Amino acid sequence: MNAKLNEIYESIRKWSFADLIGPGDPEKVGMGLFEFVTKHVPVHPNMRILDLGCGLGRSSAPFVDYLSDEGHLVGVDVVERMVSFCREVIGSRYSNSKFYTCAVAESYLRKQQRENPTNLPSIDEVLTQHAPFDLVLAFSVFTHLLPEEMDAYFSLFDRILKADGWLVLTFYFLDEWTRPKIRNRALHG
Repeated sequence: MNAKLNEIYESIRKWSFADLIGPGDPEKVGMGLFEFVTKHVPVHPNMRILDLGCGLGRSSAPFVDYLSDEGHLVGVDVVERMVSFCREVIGSRYSNSKFYTCAVAESYLRKQQRENPTNLPSIDEVLTQHAPFDLVLAFSVFTHLLPEEMDAYFSLFDRILKADGWLVLTFYFLDEWTRPKIRNRALHG
């Protein structure tokens, strides 16, 4: 791993709200996601990539590092302080990246958005400006959405993803198999 990526991951580890992005070492998680995607998707250095729900950039960092100067990564999130972090820590090192705070309608995000500046652009505005994308990443975004909110994103993907583009989503299922496992893990660590 190169010095830029090391600096980025060290900055993420030191950030005071790093626990907001989920468990695990940010480098291991970010590099693991990168390795998974590059194993299953024909990624190339000139791609246009969207990281939807970029958080602190733990998954954005290895992708933008891989891209050439002709490639481009757009990261979007709803939490301004995380997007500011990405601009400062990743955007300052990689000119082929841009990070945006966007206003979205999802009900579970209303509390986080109260801390944001007013008059933010909508996610449609930002993504349409940068489309089309070769690859859209949404790691654990759909975990938090209601079915009608998911439908809205799939309509958006239909407009911004190239016809031969790739969509990589991760999410958790809550069903009769996972609920007891989660409950057991909460009780017994």
